Amino acid sequence: PMRNPWRILLLGTIQLVIGAVMWIDVVVGLGSGQWLPAILAIGALYLLLALWSYSLIAWPLLLDPLHDGEPIRARLSLGVQVLLTHPMRILAFAILSGALLGLATAAIGIVVTFALALIWLSIASFSLTLIDRFEGRYQDAPSSDAPSSDAPSSRAQSSDAANADASPSDAPNPGAAEDGQTGSGTNATQQ
Repeated sequence: PMRNPWRILLLGTIQLVIGAVMWIDVVVGLGSGQWLPAILAIGALYLLLALWSYSLIAWPLLLDPLHDGEPIRARLSLGVQVLLTHPMRILAFAILSGALLGLATAAIGIVVTFALALIWLSIASFSLTLIDRFEGRYQDAPSSDAPSSDAPSSRAQSSDAANADASPSDAPNPGAAEDGQTGSGTNATQQ
């Protein structure tokens, strides 16, 4: 079970309230037709985008069972570090996932269910991969235990194993031409 579920729920409530206030600022500011509220609305829009980008990293981290033993403040701090390490990648993913979530909300029932689940799974996968790379638990490059370029690849080894499993009747018999036998018999060297 998750430790501190009420604190995490409180964080979600605070994020929801802040997001709602910023969204109201954007709608009212852009609808007012005056310069100052419009400028404030643009600032609220940037803050809303920053909050969404941070939440894409923070929520999978807060709900990750591997990080459950860590304090919430440490997990949120790690989320900020990852966000500052990959800001453009996370921003692009935030815009894409936000657009897909908006599109899925306008779609019909079964499509919405599938699309929402797929988007949230991809958000969790994207975020946790970035976090694991940041912490050094995930590496793109093969480890030092991997075979060197001189050693045969695992694909070549598996094809060699498949050939070794072939029955003798399937394999060509080198002495068959001398003895007048087919591949199903034995040759003189095997006797």
